[in-house]
Amino acid sequence: ALLLLGEAPPGPLFAGEGYLLPREGGVYLGATAREGFGEGVDLFGLRWLADYAHERFPALEGARFREAVFGFRPLGELFVGEVEEGIYAAVGHGRNGVLLAPWTAKRLLKLLGVADDAA
Repeated sequence: ALLLLGEAPPGPLFAGEGYLLPREGGVYLGATAREGFGEGVDLFGLRWLADYAHERFPALEGARFREAVFGFRPLGELFVGEVEEGIYAAVGHGRNGVLLAPWTAKRLLKLLGVADDAA
């Protein structure tokens, strides 16, 4: 993913295979997906992100590069629930975990019997 200096959208924007997220002082543009566990940012990932931004978010034209980041995000079936009494899991979000975080939090609060307005 890339962190860019530039005007951020008012909230998350999802378009096709990627997304934009507002971040303090800029924009988070994500994200690539690779099989395996190769560490680091590679040239082809950077190229994909640049092409994606150019095609999907022309308003980013002129945005300045701040940082490239990577992380491991296991793929699998999305599951948010109780795995055994008193133990809950939220897994399988893949590269869209940051987009699904608000939904996941609300789901867990509901499962735990906590009202949304109490959080």
